[in-house]
Amino acid sequence: MVMVENKGKRRKIQRFFVTIGIMESFYQTYCLLNFPIHSQIIGHHVYYALDDIPALKFISAAFYVSATIVAPFFTSIKECG
Repeated sequence: MVMVENKGKRRKIQRFFVTIGIMESFYQTYCLLNFPIHSQIIGHHVYYALDDIPALKFISAAFYVSATIVAPFFTSIKECG
């Protein structure tokens, strides 16, 4: 979205969200490589538990939501397709 956005305030906002997304992806990669992952079957679903840093779970979730859900609300492009 950053590449198609016109220059200006919205482009700077999109760059901010891209930066947040990159930071989140690096953190998730770090966690996958350095912490154990447990999987179990609960009902008809497979549950994956990652034993990462408890203090950063809220921040990680906020970064993920802002990069994936909130970012599209700050674009000037309204069409899908």
